[in-house]
Amino acid sequence: MHIQKWFQLRDFYSEEKVDQLIEITKQAELEAGGVIKDGKSVISRRGRNCMSGWIHKTEDNVWVFADILRAVEEVNKRTLKFDLTDCSIEPLQYLEYGPFQFYGEHVDNGADRVSTRKYSVSLQLSHSRDYWGGNLRIKGDGQSPYAPRERGSMAIFPSHLQHQARPVWLGKRKVIVAWIRGKTPLS
Repeated sequence: MHIQKWFQLRDFYSEEKVDQLIEITKQAELEAGGVIKDGKSVISRRGRNCMSGWIHKTEDNVWVFADILRAVEEVNKRTLKFDLTDCSIEPLQYLEYGPFQFYGEHVDNGADRVSTRKYSVSLQLSHSRDYWGGNLRIKGDGQSPYAPRERGSMAIFPSHLQHQARPVWLGKRKVIVAWIRGKTPLS
């Protein structure tokens, strides 16, 4: 895939909105995060070591889904112009990375059940001062190789770009991840 650009939206959410998001994350039941292998989610401590939970769309949180989808559509319209006809947003994934936790290098789409993912989104919930290490590194043409660490900021990138959550050394990194799907895979 030749499209390597990714985008930062700094201060996408205010402190107050992030506080509301933190409340929403409390509905996610956390468990060890898995990786997709042969179309199934499996636990692989070598590939991923963090806590993960799902946030499904409800009347109380529909605004978050709408905001993320609107941001991606706006970035897409101004930049990469992927076909997002009849696009949808998957349930949000809430992630917590504590000391020595990470997610190794991976992509978010492939030839299996995630093949129609067009964009991945990482929304920072923690203050950058709340943890040491833990940078999200995206291999592509962005303003920096690292996603913004400011609370309420967002990284939007094509789902085929390799990325990794580097190990947290101290503290805790909290993030919401979203995936935007189209009708067909990128080609």
